[in-house]
Order: sequence, then structure tokens, then C-alpha cells
Amino acid sequence: MGNMFCYQSNDDDVDAGISAPPSQSRKSGENSSNASVSDASNATHANVQQMVHGDAATASLQYSRSRSKAGGYDYSIYCPHTPMDPKILATIKKIKAANKPFEDPDFNQKQLPTSLQQHPDRQKFAGWLRPSEFLGDGCADEPEILLYGKKRSPDCLSVQQGMLGDCWFISSCMTLASKRPDMIKQRILEANPTLGYYVVCFWKDESWKEVIIDDQLFVTYAKWNRYPKTSLAFGSVLNEEDPDTPGPIWLPIIEKAYAKLHGGYTSLEGGKLSYGAKDLTGGCPMIVKKGSGDGVSSMLKSLFEWEDDMFYFVRSELEARGIVQVIGASINTSGPRESVTSSGLLAGHEYGLVGMIKAEGIPLLCKMRNPWGHDGEFMGDWSDKSSRWTPEMQKLTGYSPDLDTDGLFCMTFKDVQRYFDQLDINQLYPDASFRSVLHSSWSDSCAAGCGNAGRTGTEQMTKYLQNPQILLNIPEPPIEGMPCNMQFDLSQEDKGPRATRDSFSIRVKLYGPLSAEGAELVKGRIEQIQPWSPNGLAEREGSGSPVNNCSVSMLVPNLPPGRYVIIPCTFNPKECCKFSLTTWASYPVEVSEIGGKQSVVVTGGSR
Repeated sequence: MGNMFCYQSNDDDVDAGISAPPSQSRKSGENSSNASVSDASNATHANVQQMVHGDAATASLQYSRSRSKAGGYDYSIYCPHTPMDPKILATIKKIKAANKPFEDPDFNQKQLPTSLQQHPDRQKFAGWLRPSEFLGDGCADEPEILLYGKKRSPDCLSVQQGMLGDCWFISSCMTLASKRPDMIKQRILEANPTLGYYVVCFWKDESWKEVIIDDQLFVTYAKWNRYPKTSLAFGSVLNEEDPDTPGPIWLPIIEKAYAKLHGGYTSLEGGKLSYGAKDLTGGCPMIVKKGSGDGVSSMLKSLFEWEDDMFYFVRSELEARGIVQVIGASINTSGPRESVTSSGLLAGHEYGLVGMIKAEGIPLLCKMRNPWGHDGEFMGDWSDKSSRWTPEMQKLTGYSPDLDTDGLFCMTFKDVQRYFDQLDINQLYPDASFRSVLHSSWSDSCAAGCGNAGRTGTEQMTKYLQNPQILLNIPEPPIEGMPCNMQFDLSQEDKGPRATRDSFSIRVKLYGPLSAEGAELVKGRIEQIQPWSPNGLAEREGSGSPVNNCSVSMLVPNLPPGRYVIIPCTFNPKECCKFSLTTWASYPVEVSEIGGKQSVVVTGGSR
């Protein structure tokens, strides 16, 4: 993993390259009220320069590449390595013994979203059917073509959201397919269209969870009922050869398995792309809100203020480290979801970033896509109807605008910052990185809150330090001068995409380094920290204020060798639940809970 904040470009990206880091100096005439934002952006720029330039960064890149395979970076850590759940294997054995299409007794077909239950044509819908019933008996002859089409690979630009408010999950699938279609294919562990069952896996509570489903999908309108086309109710993939017939079924199969995992389709109405992408990959989710640093570390707080070149430079210059980013964007709203704004974009709706265009003489362009596959497109500068798309510009960029609103459109990065309020990022590290997962819990006296309990500062500090303390030991690097870049993901027990009422606001902080003799430790634990105690251990980095997300993240570049203490907490005392701390590092480090049973040496690809 040499460094953070990397983005692996896909085949659709057009770039001219940037040979030097961009300037982030303050513009002349800038309002002094923006000074803190500019200072944060400048600090981020300095961090990036350290990470990608000089002898230390070169050593880090060499070390990362020495651990990768000859053909490039490997991502097998995002594939299940353990045997399949014995219960799933027993079910498969019964299905094969019965030798007839599987009917899942654990999936409630009657639990349908309101959009279907109250639809005026509900009585005319075809209902639950197998692919052989709406595509023809021969569709099962080649399972890979049935799943992925003749290209034998998921196509992000053919994804279509259905009559369910799960744009966040459909965008997760769509955007991941744009970056790593192989990871989409890895989610389907077993496919047997002849016997009508599929096994799909998701990353839940820091381990892989398999789900078995039958292949019955809900069909609304059908050609045989004298409608012009056959349509699936939920997520689908466009059939490029026959738009009036459903296409490859990888998306509806994954969506149905995900719905079963959460208790039904209605449980998927409302969520975040970063949550869905983590469940699909096991990567590290980050949510960056405009004007807020809650839930993310200082490096990301100024993301909405970055210049074009800074954003592109961070992504393209660091992609050699093999880190992939899946990114979505949304507009927050207190009004109706999916309402059209003056820009043409939909509020309360998740869009996916599926590519970028960098060419001489034009601003950085972001290729965005609405998972609907139609409408809800940006209407401003560089949109599909913009006069800027001359034949010469189309040739230069390799982009041809579609005036029929296919959901794909371009907008400048500046307009992304201007019109969207939130960026959902899921970061995937290659096997060349070092990963660990430490499981623990807030319970009894160690569910101590964030320091808001107690009448005096000393009482607050004492209470806060009763939370679990985790010791991080960073040894000397394998190559002299090589930095240790780290990312931490604190996740509370997963209670579903809409479980904010049942979950807690959480935060994680890093303190240190400890002195060589460890004088700050009393019986193995720290008992004084700043700002409560002037002589206490200083905070090195944090995830911002506590926030009610399933996960919060902390990016820490260039950590010197030494010992540090990590403290995860909830907002209020007595908020008890299990949690896990996932750690990514440039080279092997050691993570252990002080006074606990967990001690983990971080190794490449470990879980």
C-alpha cells in the first residue's frame, strides 16, 4: 500500500497526466473567512508531496511493488478464503438431491415495497418468475452469459435502478463495476440456473457472509401480456441486443441476495453508497460532507475546496500504489427525495463517479451516472446538451454526449463541488498492503463515552480513558526512510443500512507517540491526555466529532516508528455494542488491545 488517497483509473478515463504537484496557494482577493479551509488544503497538499516525492516515497513505492504480482496489483484479499457456511452447503446438497428448481423458504415474496403494493397496475403484473420463464428455456445453457452477457463482464453503463429506493446500493454496484468488474463477479460464489439457485457473499461485521437465494425475480410488465416490453421490478441490466427484454441478471441476483440479508427489499430503501460498497468489497468507507469534518480525518475535511489539479494529482499520481476508490455523490435535502433541482440533478439521490477526463485546455471533467439509466442529468456547463461538445472536442476527449438522457453525463470537478453536498468514498487496498481486524466491545464501565460525562475536566478525562485502549506499535521500516502510512476504520456492530435509531455516534482518535521508556503508561494504560492535562499525551489524528455512521475513518500519513494509543468511543456513556477496528499499513505493524485478549500482527492480506 505505499500511500493513501489513490484511485485506479479505468479504460474509459482520458488523461494527459500531470508531472508536478499543483499549487494550493490562496487566490488573490480571497475572503479571510476561508483562511482555515485554505490552510487545511495547504496542509493536505504538503502531506501529499511528502507521500509521493522524495527518497522515502520512492522506497515506499518500491516496497509495495516488490510485494505485488508480476502482472500488477492483486486484490484477492477481497475474495472469501474460508470454506462456505456449512448451512449453505447442506442446503445445496438438499437441492441437488431433490433435482428440481429451488424455492427459497426463507425469502418472503409477499413483502413488497409500497411502490409495487400501491401501483395502479399491480393486478396486471406478471409476478415472480425465473429467467427461463421470461428469457426462454435456453438461457441456462451458458450461466456466465446469462449472468454477465456476451462480454462476460458486468457493464456499469447498462445498470438500471428499478421501483425501489435503493439508488445507493445500485450506485455501489455500478461504480464498483466501472473500476473492478472482477470484484462484482467474485460476489457470486455459485450459480446453478438449472436448479435455480445462487450463492452470493457480502462483507458483514468484518467477515464474509454467504446468502443463498432462488432465481425468482419480480416481473412487472410482460410481452406475453400484450405490453411492448418485459420489465423487472427492481434492479436490472439493459439488454443491448433487445432493449425490450431484460439483459444479464448479475445485478438483480446480487440485489435480491442483499435484500434477503437485510430482511427484504423494503429494508434497502435509503442508505449510503459507502455502506453498500463496503458490504460488496470489505473496503474502507468514508463520508465527506460539505462544511463538516465529522466522521473523517483532517486530510479529507477540505476535499470540497481542492483545486482541479490537486484532486486529479492525488488520484492519478498515487494510483501506482494500487489503491482503488469507489466514489458516489449526493445532494442532501430535507424535502422530498429525488426531487429535481435547478441544475437538473436530483436531490436525495446517489450518483456514481464512473470516469474522469483530463485533456489540454479544458477543466477536469467528472463522468457521472444516474443509476436510473435515464433522466436526472446535469443541465449546466459540459452537460450532454452543452455547446462545448463540438466534433473536435469529442475527438479530443473520446466522449460523445447522448442527447437521449441515458443517465451518463459530464460536469467539471468544480461543479461537483458546487452542486453536491456529500461524497461517499470506499477505498480498496491491494494485497501489497498490510491489513488486520481487531474485534472488541464497549460494555460495562468501558462504555465510557467521548468525555462529555463529569462536572470537571479531570472527571471527564478519567471517564473517557476508561474506554478500550489499543496499542499500536510501529517498528523501524523495512527500507530506511520509508514512511508508514496508515488508515483506520472503526465499525460498530452492523444493524442494517437504515439503523441509525439503533446505532450510536462513534469516533476514533490516535494519541502519541509514547516516549521510549513509556512513562505515560500506568499499568499499561495512559491516564493523562491533552487538552484536559497539559502534560498529557497529545492527539495525533482523529475522525472528527462523533457521528452516527456504521463506520468512521482516520487517515494518518507518514507516522514515525514508535508506540501509539488508539481510543475508540461512542458519544454517550453506557452505549454498549460490539465494534471492530480495521487497520491498513504500508508495512507490518502490531495492534493489540491493552488488557484485552486481542493481539494482531498486521500482515498482507490477513483478516
